[in-house]
Amino acid sequence: MLRSILPIALLVTSLPATDYWVSSLRGNDANPGTAAQPFKTLTKAFGAAKLGDRVLVLPGRYAPSTGENFPLVVADGVQVLGTNGRSCVIDAEFRTNVTNPKDPRVNPVQGNVLLLGSGCRFGYLGIVNAPRNPNNPGDYWWSIALQVDGSSGSSDSVLIDHCYLDEFSRGIFVGGPSGNHSYKNVRIENCVLSRFYVEAINATVNAGLAQSSAVVNCTVVAHRDPTTRKSFARACISFGVAAQFDVRNCVLKDADWAGVEAVVSAVVTSDHNCYHGNGANLRGVTKGARDLEVDPQLAYLPTLTETVDAHHSGAIGPLWNAGTNLPVTGGDIDVYGNRIAGTVVDIGADEFEGPFGWVVGVPRVGGTIHAGVTGTSNAPVFLAIA
Repeated sequence: MLRSILPIALLVTSLPATDYWVSSLRGNDANPGTAAQPFKTLTKAFGAAKLGDRVLVLPGRYAPSTGENFPLVVADGVQVLGTNGRSCVIDAEFRTNVTNPKDPRVNPVQGNVLLLGSGCRFGYLGIVNAPRNPNNPGDYWWSIALQVDGSSGSSDSVLIDHCYLDEFSRGIFVGGPSGNHSYKNVRIENCVLSRFYVEAINATVNAGLAQSSAVVNCTVVAHRDPTTRKSFARACISFGVAAQFDVRNCVLKDADWAGVEAVVSAVVTSDHNCYHGNGANLRGVTKGARDLEVDPQLAYLPTLTETVDAHHSGAIGPLWNAGTNLPVTGGDIDVYGNRIAGTVVDIGADEFEGPFGWVVGVPRVGGTIHAGVTGTSNAPVFLAIA
């Protein structure tokens, strides 16, 4: 029996992979999907692509109004590659949970734009959701740009890189429907996630296994009301039941609750991240995590849609890179068990207005120690929890 099965198995695993090309500007779904004759829609390409294939996305806008059918479903083992997250854009066009946009417990998958299978790569693409009411987070409840959701109930070796995700309740959700999912080796790298309303990245597992995953070199900025500066976002990155993640070399900005949040049985390490304007920088992160508080303005990426303003007192402010670094004792532990790196705090870079407009000066429980000044580089220096 083994002799009769083996040649068939070898034949299946050695089938040549196919590249499917897509162009919303010059394609046609009646085409064969080649470089010369591309498909028009991602829906068509994803329906044709199988394990080992690539979907190559040419510059254009891909939306329901151009023929797309959401949620887009990427089969296990398929690579989806664009050329740039600003020119190859999936536009959700006000997408929410279509059953009940204000209730996250009802059909959350219907609120997704894209479901990404196990063994997939999704790179150099953008997913945006045009605003309906930018000051009402209910309009975006359970609108998710991208969900890691392997067809077998588990995801392994998933890479999301060089992507731009803008204006969703959640940018990336790892864990499958209701968190009943297992995952390992999920990496989110070199992405910009901006103007999100709940969490930019959320990972949780209610039943299953979570292992060896990471968020690296990402810039995450929450939505703020342009007038009141109120942030609706709970956290830049939030980890729920049984999540296992390492967060490294990221810029995390403007979340109401925390830059990085870990709850219940999550195991999350955090190292060399820059925090700015969060209610607290770290909550519940694994004891012993280290974070380097360096100049947030130097790390802030100019590719974000948000402009520098009064709240973000960086390059246009008189304090930018002024003054002398104030040493903070390395190894100090805050109330959540997070280790402070210390010794490299730039008092000229740190903001002295808190996320709700109060002047920093009273330490806030759960934050990470900063050094700050009030008004000029010659003003008295004080320690504060940003």
